Amino acid sequence: MIRSPSSPSTGQSWRPPYDLGSGLRALGALALFIGAVLGLGRVIAMLQGPPEAWPVGLPLFLTALASLLALTGTVRLLLSVRHQLLLRYELDRNAIVIHQPGSRYTIPLDRIEDVALVEQRLPVLLRGARSFGTGRPSDMVLIVTDSRRYKLALADRDGFLQALEQRRRLSVVRSLAEGAEFTRPAAAAFWSDAALRRMLVLALALNLAVWLLLTWRYPLLPDTVPLRFDPVGGTAGVRPRVFTLLLPLGGSALVLLNSGLARLAFPRSALAAELLLAGTGLLQALLLAATWFIVSVAG
Repeated sequence: MIRSPSSPSTGQSWRPPYDLGSGLRALGALALFIGAVLGLGRVIAMLQGPPEAWPVGLPLFLTALASLLALTGTVRLLLSVRHQLLLRYELDRNAIVIHQPGSRYTIPLDRIEDVALVEQRLPVLLRGARSFGTGRPSDMVLIVTDSRRYKLALADRDGFLQALEQRRRLSVVRSLAEGAEFTRPAAAAFWSDAALRRMLVLALALNLAVWLLLTWRYPLLPDTVPLRFDPVGGTAGVRPRVFTLLLPLGGSALVLLNSGLARLAFPRSALAAELLLAGTGLLQALLLAATWFIVSVAG
């Protein structure tokens, strides 16, 4: 269940252990960022001069796509590093509260059934456990509630276990709900909606297909291509072939615009958000069909 956070808890605080993986992810992010900058620089250099002289083709498209993917990977790796650096555990009379960027997770003490060292449990018993932080098995604690299992990575595991045992001997002041609380619950609900994610991925995939088809056939197109047709399929107007780039460009702009509108509409109406993204996917399919028709006729 997605909830907005209540007032912050106060209690003893613990950090996850130093993670070599975070350093490696930071280096990976730097490498991807350098690759993205070099790739985008190459794309910009290729797009110098008038649009009619641009060397539009698969090499240009694949370079631009690889650069955008590298930027996406950079952001994801940096967010992962940030997540590990800002992760902390808080223990009070009522619960273990796990603070993460944008959210916190509550494990009520009165719902804990077992606490164990990870290395003392069979691997099969660890399957399905939700992990917080990364570290060696000697840094990990397994916590089992009446409904879920968790693995917590702690720099001071022994100190945490001792404090947890002391807290569990005391009665809780109030019973809390188990689960996550988000600082932006509407955004979390939007991105966790499986149907919306599938429609957004489909729209993006279709838009990439338009780009791929056009850049593949673009070098084979004549200097002018038919962009208007009469009711019987005859040519009613021609334009320079550079005008065909408006099809995927418009499709990309539409994906960005409707995704933003769907995100804004979602808190008020999930159906409106679904219709916006479904319509975006349908329009991408129409653009793909139009692009195929144009390159087939002109080519």
